[in-house]
Amino acid sequence: MKYEQTFQEALGAFSDSLARLKREDVGWLPLSAVEGPDSLITLDVIRDHSARARRLATLNPIVKRGLVVRNAYMWGDPVVYKGSTGPSRKVIEENTKACFSVQARVRDEQSFNTDGCVIYLIDKATKTVTPVPLMRLAGVATDDATGDVVAVLINPVVSGEPQWYMLWDRVGVKITKSNYKVNKRLTVVYATVNRLAAEQYGKPDLMSAMSYAQKYKEHLEVAHLMEKSLAKLAFKATSVNSKQQQAVQQRMAGPGVGATANIGAGQDIQAINKAGAGIDFSAGTPLAAMVSAALDIPLSVLLTDGSAGGRQGAETALEDPTFKALELRRQLHIDMLNEIAAALGIKVSIEYGSINNDQTHRRIQSLTLAYQNGALHQIEMRSGVLQLLKIAGSLPLEDLPALPDEGENEDEGEEDSTTTKSDDAEDGRATGVGPMSDGTNDNRDRGTDA
Repeated sequence: MKYEQTFQEALGAFSDSLARLKREDVGWLPLSAVEGPDSLITLDVIRDHSARARRLATLNPIVKRGLVVRNAYMWGDPVVYKGSTGPSRKVIEENTKACFSVQARVRDEQSFNTDGCVIYLIDKATKTVTPVPLMRLAGVATDDATGDVVAVLINPVVSGEPQWYMLWDRVGVKITKSNYKVNKRLTVVYATVNRLAAEQYGKPDLMSAMSYAQKYKEHLEVAHLMEKSLAKLAFKATSVNSKQQQAVQQRMAGPGVGATANIGAGQDIQAINKAGAGIDFSAGTPLAAMVSAALDIPLSVLLTDGSAGGRQGAETALEDPTFKALELRRQLHIDMLNEIAAALGIKVSIEYGSINNDQTHRRIQSLTLAYQNGALHQIEMRSGVLQLLKIAGSLPLEDLPALPDEGENEDEGEEDSTTTKSDDAEDGRATGVGPMSDGTNDNRDRGTDA
């Protein structure tokens, strides 16, 4: 009977561990497995990971923060879409919510994080764009010669048969999978991330972070449990005999916080020494660092802890590799938007700022230097300053007073000394070169001992 109970307990622990491993190892194969050349990650595996990633992005605080930080730096400066013609601008305006807005960019970036792909249905006749979630994707068709994806199979929203939709630039390719109807009216834009050669589906960014996020969560839960266990026994009471011990137990049973101990002679209450028994919650930081690496976000930023991961604070931890990774991802968005514009039959000019962590006054200094060197017009500089400072109530350009003409202070051909600058060229343009001395070396130039 004793061995049977032990066996049942071991079997229960094994079942729990096996179930946890099955949840963590979705779609993975054993190292010793012998598979053919078609052993690629299937769409069902991608869906399983996507469902877990979506829950993780909502319920896990550090993952949620990582996604928010990525979007904040990628889309903090507004993206401007300019149509080349009036009809183009109208198409952009009508599809702002679906595609050409900050909300759409954040949604698509989160789709890359959790689903690994973004799909848009394009109706060139009505000039409309419709985003399609991963759950409606039923498969893809590839070119027999190149293996490139040329069409996607999409399930309807409510009911009906799935249909094939050709990629917008592969409309003339004939697919051999004719088990479903090919939609001739709509085309599709299919963008993926983390897709390797010969693969057909993109993989979520969070696919590599799920296991470590779960382990970090378990580390915090176990550490919290140990802290509670240590807190249950704070003092010990010693007595001479059993009667005194029972009396102490009765008096100490159920006291609230701040209770007073009334004990007799020969009895003592001492605090339990917990030296060396403390729980180090920061010992799980390497697990959080793996989540940080998967999201391309510095650890100090992910944990909102300036001391984590290095000596630099969170405000300076977004280093150049992080900016490069975010720039690369944002360029993928821009390429996808250009494809959407081409599928709609319009031309769009997309303007956006650089991703950096410079303070506002340093960026204004850069604008000033560019203006002084003649690289920026005054109107362009004003636009950049207004964008940085976000001045409320700033006047539109047409309501500004006219700038004074150059040389209006000159009297009968003689230059006024108050308007002459040492960094101005003969034609009045600013050269960006300051005077040879700005006054900081006056004492040296005068030969004093100061």
